[in-house]
Amino acid sequence: MCGNQNKILEIVLNGACAARDKRLLKCTDVPAKCSDNGGIFTCVCQEGNFESKAATCEPQVALNAACDVTEFAADQCSVVNSECRDDGSGGTCLCSTTYYENGGTCLLKVNLNAVCDGTDSASEQCSAANSECRDDGLGANKCLCSISHYDNGADCLFRIYPEVSCSGDQCVSDATCVSSTCECNTGFEASPANSPTACKFSRLNNEHTCMIM
Repeated sequence: MCGNQNKILEIVLNGACAARDKRLLKCTDVPAKCSDNGGIFTCVCQEGNFESKAATCEPQVALNAACDVTEFAADQCSVVNSECRDDGSGGTCLCSTTYYENGGTCLLKVNLNAVCDGTDSASEQCSAANSECRDDGLGANKCLCSISHYDNGADCLFRIYPEVSCSGDQCVSDATCVSSTCECNTGFEASPANSPTACKFSRLNNEHTCMIM
């Protein structure tokens, strides 16, 4: 009888691990397992781990925890739709740019004018810049442009200042688009006088005429 008849074969990560007797083989990396992928058996990282650039199985990283931006594994972060990004202070597992964090998960951001969750305090729930989840005036919560911006059909743009050309509902508060120009409403005046950016309330004339008896 050969002396190495029962020798256990150690298989590296991604190596073929099929054998007639699986008791005689094991994956070299401890958090790896021999997995059947359509009849092809290979050593892969077990659930909860990812394959590092060093070809080892490392524990996946939780949301908002530090990660290695030099790792290119798509599954380094444990939460679905999250990724390792440099947030300015190093690598951190954050929701992908088209998703926002909600209760430890990453949910798809809501498009402009689409229904949103009015109870959700996530400031990044709406996908368009300068938009927010608020009541549309008809009882529904939708992602709408903030008060200081208007909807141009695709984005939220800064509202137009007094004495600047406009069309439709594009002017700043207390101004109306008249003859294609933003003009302050009655009782308001452009401020400042030169290159105005807003309409402010005009002081009422408090002068009174007194009759001398």
